[in-house]
Amino acid sequence: MSDADFEDLEEPEDEEIIEELTPDKLKTAQDIVDYLADVIYDGWYNGLIGPQASPWASANDFVRYIMSFARSGIVDDKSLISTLAEASGLDYSTFKRLWDRLPRDRKVSLLNVIAYEVALGGFARFTESLANTLKNYDDKVRKQVAKAASKYLKGKMSYTELMNRIANTLWPTGASRNDSRYVDFLRGVELASYLPKLDVQEHIKRMLDGLKKHRWFW
Repeated sequence: MSDADFEDLEEPEDEEIIEELTPDKLKTAQDIVDYLADVIYDGWYNGLIGPQASPWASANDFVRYIMSFARSGIVDDKSLISTLAEASGLDYSTFKRLWDRLPRDRKVSLLNVIAYEVALGGFARFTESLANTLKNYDDKVRKQVAKAASKYLKGKMSYTELMNRIANTLWPTGASRNDSRYVDFLRGVELASYLPKLDVQEHIKRMLDGLKKHRWFW
């Protein structure tokens, strides 16, 4: 290889080393908010919160619980702190030390961030589950749901109407809705109330795209 060839070789770029945040390295209130939001979301995702429930049911219960405190402004309730500490996977004293470093308004902000992220994660799992469930139905039923989802995305049907259409598909006339599956379904539906409309539309679109990917659908 000639000297010119060597000149053309680029020096490999140094890989950026991202230092993992740990409780002892959190310097600012924003560092604490970001860190706790991440570990609490991970706790929900990994089943630390409501491990016996579906992801969207556990998300709904958790979001409803913490939003009651965010809306009331009561952010130093012992049961809330204990619940958040358990969800974070941190020991109580470590979590409490971080929590106490946050001013009241940042605690409210953190609760809102956690509620949004968990609601979004739960809703994503919910719509994915709906698409997978509909695989077990015939083409006519799947097409009806897909058309309803398409109408919703075009603004020609409300979210409530869409979910009623899906519920009527999964529990047709005469089928009992007095079961845990239906209650579970309603918990997933309710998560949309904690999310911006654009996020809801995005996941309904993903559900529709998931249906279209199956060759048997069209």
